[in-house]
Order: sequence, then C-alpha cells, then structure tokens
Amino acid sequence: MKIISKIILEIKKVTGKIKQILFMKLKNVSNERELYIFSTKKILIILAIFIVISFMLAMTFVSLWKEGEALVSVPNLIKKPLSDAILELQKKNLNIELKTIIAFKSPPGIVIDQDPKGGFYTKEKRSIRLFVSQRAKEGEVPNIIGKNTIEAIKYLKSKSSSVKMIIIGKIAYSFSDNSPAGKIISQDPAATTLAKYPLSINVLVSKGREGSVIVLPNLINQNLKNAITWLSMNDLTVKIENGYGRIGIVNSMTPRASAKITRGSLVILKTGGNDKYGVFNIILPQVIIISKSGLTKQNPKNNLKIDSNQYNIKVLLTQNGTQQEIYNGIKKSGDRIVNVFNYSDHAVLEMFIGGKKYITRRYN
Repeated sequence: MKIISKIILEIKKVTGKIKQILFMKLKNVSNERELYIFSTKKILIILAIFIVISFMLAMTFVSLWKEGEALVSVPNLIKKPLSDAILELQKKNLNIELKTIIAFKSPPGIVIDQDPKGGFYTKEKRSIRLFVSQRAKEGEVPNIIGKNTIEAIKYLKSKSSSVKMIIIGKIAYSFSDNSPAGKIISQDPAATTLAKYPLSINVLVSKGREGSVIVLPNLINQNLKNAITWLSMNDLTVKIENGYGRIGIVNSMTPRASAKITRGSLVILKTGGNDKYGVFNIILPQVIIISKSGLTKQNPKNNLKIDSNQYNIKVLLTQNGTQQEIYNGIKKSGDRIVNVFNYSDHAVLEMFIGGKKYITRRYN
C-alpha cells in the first residue's frame, strides 16, 4: 500500500508539471502551424504519460507478487455450501475465518454472508470471514393442555429465551364434552415431543359443550348404576339417598323428568337399601405422568412421562378385604372412564396404567 501511495504522489507531480508546460506553451502559440505542432506534441506527451503510469503499475504488481502479497479478487460465496466455499478460497490462496449463526430459513452449513463481499480485491493469505448457518436448536415442546390462551402465552414466555422462542400459533375453536369453554384441548406439535426453535404451537380451544342446558330424561324405574353413569357422563353431580323402594332401582328423582338444568347441577336419586354408591369418573389427559415409585405425588424429577395413542388401563376395587377388577381395557387420550359400584362400609379404588399405579381413591 505504501508503494501505491508513492506512485500516486509521483503521478500527481508529473501531471502538475505537464499542466504548467502546456499552459505556458498555449500562451506562446501564435499561428496554425505552431498550433498543429503543439497539438502533436500534446498527444505524444499524453501517450508517454500513459506508458509511464502503466509501467509503474506493472512494476508495483510485480513487486507485490515477489513479496507474496499479490492482489486477488474475492469470490462470491453466499448461498454456497461451506465445503465449496473453502475450496474456492484455497484456490485464491486466501485464509478463512468462520462465524456460525442460527439461521431458521437456511439448511445448516450454508454461507449466508461474507466479509469482504464478493468482487472486492484483497491481498493473498488475508482472511475472509464467512458467516455459516447453524442448525436450529431442538427442545421439548411444553404442555399447555388445560390452560386458557392467556395462561398459555405467559407460560410459553417464561419458557422462551433469545435462542429459544416459543409462541402460540394458529388458534382454532371446537365444542368439547370434556373441557370447559376457553381451555386448550389439543396442541400441535404435541407436548414432550422434540421440535426446532423458534417454535409455534397451534392450539384447539374448547367452546364448551354444544348446548349448556340439559333436559333430564325420566330415570325412574331405571337401573341405578345406569342412571348414575348417564348423569356422570353429562357432567352432572349425583347424590344417592337410600330408604325405600326397590334396591338398585331409581324410585324417585329430583329435579323431575324433562326439567332443564345446567351442567354441574345436582341430581338426587332415591333407591331402596342401605348400600353406598361410588362413582369413578376420569378423562385421560394427553400426557400422563407417573412417578417411578408408582406414587403420583413423589418428586417430579423422578416422574415417568407416558405419551401414547393407547393406554392399557386396569381398575381394581378393594372392600372388606376382597379385591376385584372392575375395569380392564385399552383407552386413548381424551377417553372417559366411568364406573359405578356399590359398597357397604368403605372402599379403595386403584387405577393402573401400563402396570404403574396412577390413581388411588378412598370412599367412606
């Protein structure tokens, strides 16, 4: 660079002297012959200057080449794979400086920027900085089932960072028999699966049941367990009163048949005998968590997460020292299990999923 500066300085000096000579000569020109001779000399002088400059530049490049610092053009490497970019720089006798950045719209290992840009000139063995795309990080998708959208947004914000952004994506709405209005009933991608960041979770939000008013059917003279099952499936609270009439049969009901009531309302059924009736009513969540010890209230760090399309469910009832199996079958997420049983004193109900204890309930 010092040599080039000296050349430019010398060119300026020569150009200045030439201007002075030409200016003086121009004053002394008095006829056409002298003007012709002066013009010819002017052309020769300009040609000589051009030859001198070309020679000096050529000598400069030769000098730089001898010093091992020849000027080379920087190739345009943007959008090329890193391996190809390295080969091109090696051919130009240029070094490489790598910087990786997370690029969500480019596959990993692609040059997305460079410094200096393609087309610029630099000396050999100088470093060209390449910005190469890095694979977006992966993480476990949070579970937002059961939250409303405001709760979900706050929860996802607490789980986000500058390199791990998680947001709510598309929101759709649907009627649901199992979830209150406003609650998220499903999400995509599913909870606990691995996904790349930034992550957008599409959700389906419950609109509640289609029709919040229930018309009570006539349950009198119906099997008591069947009546309790129907009421439980429709999210009604059931109370059994004993005393008179046939055992195990609905002898009266309050409110009466054809009454219009809202979900969650109390319905009183009367039957004969002194037996107590228990109701086991559960909707399987999308993700089931069971501790390794088999007890659901242990340290969460020791929990096992079960995320499956199908679950092997077994329900055991123990009373008066006798254990009986009241349910054994395959269920999937969102399915409801309702079981009605009668007991005399107290009972213990245990639910197992895949052989692991999930729920224990006591009835007195």
